[in-house]
Amino acid sequence: MQRVLVLDRNPYVRSFLRRLLAQRRLAVQEAKNGAELLAALDSDACPHLVVYDPDAPGAQGGSLLRTVRTKRPGLHIILHAYQCDETEPEASELAAVCVEKSADPTPLLTTVDRLLKRRDGQTGEL
Repeated sequence: MQRVLVLDRNPYVRSFLRRLLAQRRLAVQEAKNGAELLAALDSDACPHLVVYDPDAPGAQGGSLLRTVRTKRPGLHIILHAYQCDETEPEASELAAVCVEKSADPTPLLTTVDRLLKRRDGQTGEL
C-alpha cells in the first residue's frame, strides 16, 4: 500500500485530507511540524508522497525541503498553499508541484493520483 504524509499546521485540514486520501486506499500519516516530517522519513513506514504546507511550524523556507531532498531524493512533494504564486521560490523549485488550497479538494486528489501512478512505473523503493 502506498503511503502519504500530510504536513499541515491545521489539525482540521490534516484530518480532512487523511479521510479523503484513506478513501483512495492510501496509508496516511499526519505531521504537524517539520520535526514530525523528518521523523517519518526515518521510519520503516517512510511515505511515498508528502502533501506539504509551507506555513507549517518548522517548514518555512527551503531548509527543511533541502533536508528532505537529501534524505529521500525520489520522494514526491506537493506544496499545498493558499497562493502558489506567493510561495517561496526555493520551496517551489524543490517540490514536484504546487496545488492551491481551496474548498474543492479535487485538484489535490488528482495530483496525488498522478504522482503516485508515475511512481508506480519506477523500479525500486525510495
